[in-house]
Amino acid sequence: KNYSSLSNENKQLVYNIVIENNKFQLKNKSFEELNSYFKNKIFNNGTTLFCFWQKGKPVGTIGAIVKDVIYKGEIFLTAINIDEKQIETFLPSYLMVEEYIRLFDPKYIKLGISHYKEYLIPYIEKLGFINPYYLYEMSCNTIEIKKIPSDFYMENLTEKNKENYKEINNSAFLSCPNGGIVSSDDLDSFIADYKEKPDLIGIFKYQNKPIGTFELSLTDKIGTIDSIGISTKYQGKGMGKILLEAVIEKLKQHGAEIIKLNVISTNIKAYNIYLKYGFVQDKIIS
Repeated sequence: KNYSSLSNENKQLVYNIVIENNKFQLKNKSFEELNSYFKNKIFNNGTTLFCFWQKGKPVGTIGAIVKDVIYKGEIFLTAINIDEKQIETFLPSYLMVEEYIRLFDPKYIKLGISHYKEYLIPYIEKLGFINPYYLYEMSCNTIEIKKIPSDFYMENLTEKNKENYKEINNSAFLSCPNGGIVSSDDLDSFIADYKEKPDLIGIFKYQNKPIGTFELSLTDKIGTIDSIGISTKYQGKGMGKILLEAVIEKLKQHGAEIIKLNVISTNIKAYNIYLKYGFVQDKIIS
């Protein structure tokens, strides 16, 4: 069953097994928070978040992110919640999802699991998947930033420049797994979501030319670099370092004492840059 078709009572049952399967990562998430996540655009308003049942009880979930198939032929599977005690349900559950997503004619099917669900790996490998990368969380609290050159500046995301943002962002993340591709509708949501702190998302400009994008967030004293992307025209020219310094300084101006970010293990160049700036690897996320 897809999530959108469930009654509120059954959604609560699904919530219970998701929390049980993610005790450490989601233990503080309320039903309302997860319900909102499962029903949002990521999973086509809940229609591509699949819930599996056995003898009238939910035994797991698999979510399919299909929005990137238009841009790069990729479907990404996530929100995989199958308890180790119910491991025999994974393969038939996956095959039902695969039958559905094949209707989108994807070139690639990619899949991500949390690091504490490695018991799934032998079953995933039987399906022909390989394990090409990890997602690391890194953090730092001792960064000193030099003055940003005057010909670089950050411009808030607006209705006027959102198409520029989309073009730069989507080209920068085209080759990334589950790669941050955004639509015009996504950007409308971003503009609304960042209404209170509009300077935490926008376009990075050099000599008045748009060269990159950034998306930041702040919780208490922890600032997070959700994404930074450099236009393909300006990659390999040192612009990424300046953009990194600029977003770190921006978060510090908002009171951040700790800066966090995520990076995939195959992006060795970015990983090494973060190390040079004092970031340390905190944990493997997936």
